[in-house]
Amino acid sequence: MPDEPRLAASPSYAMGQLQRAFDSLAAAQDATSVARAETKIARWRSVIAGMAEGSVSVGSRAPVSGTPAWVTLEVAHGRFATDGLLAETPLDEQEQQLLAGLPEDVPGLSGRERLNSCFWVMPASGTCCGFWPGAGTG
Repeated sequence: MPDEPRLAASPSYAMGQLQRAFDSLAAAQDATSVARAETKIARWRSVIAGMAEGSVSVGSRAPVSGTPAWVTLEVAHGRFATDGLLAETPLDEQEQQLLAGLPEDVPGLSGRERLNSCFWVMPASGTCCGFWPGAGTG
């Protein structure tokens, strides 16, 4: 029912996890431990920032605003979604070469997004971007 109060996750848990990550960083003895702690710190900062600004809705089927439910999200301990997407991995060498060859007008905010846009039909025009061999109109 729409009139029922919606339960929300407490940011206290996320703050506690962030503190634990800082403690791990302070105790780190080697580069691997430092890197692992820094990754956890970045994830928990992302969770807390998303909760504070409302872009992450903990407990929702689609917790990151503007992201479809089918997208695989980066998740911190306790199943808290960050605003990161697992498909946002660094480009490999072949992808970097493909990206360098893309026309300037291919849309996207990141290299990954620009490459991905060439695999799909562009909604505004109804046509494929035409970069890939064999690509034509949709």
